[in-house]
Amino acid sequence: GFTGLVVGDWWGHEEVDGCSRFLCEQAVEAGVDVMMVVNEWRPYLQHTISSAKKGDITAEKIDDSVRRILTVKALYGAMTTPTLRAAGIKER
Repeated sequence: GFTGLVVGDWWGHEEVDGCSRFLCEQAVEAGVDVMMVVNEWRPYLQHTISSAKKGDITAEKIDDSVRRILTVKALYGAMTTPTLRAAGIKER
């Protein structure tokens, strides 16, 4: 099976029929894990949360995306102690 993650193009999701710059349930449901929203990410986040609460984006898709993102980060050492220290994040 697929072991990576899917990253959208810079505002590419707004090219999908029925999508806008700030909302694209279809892309999330299709399996895009990371949307490349720039500068204006807050409205996108707010609309995505609202869609998830209404059930237009399923919890299963969100969980799948989060799992893939965290898996890739872990594989590349982004969650190791030295990396976290370099980012100024204290250990727990």
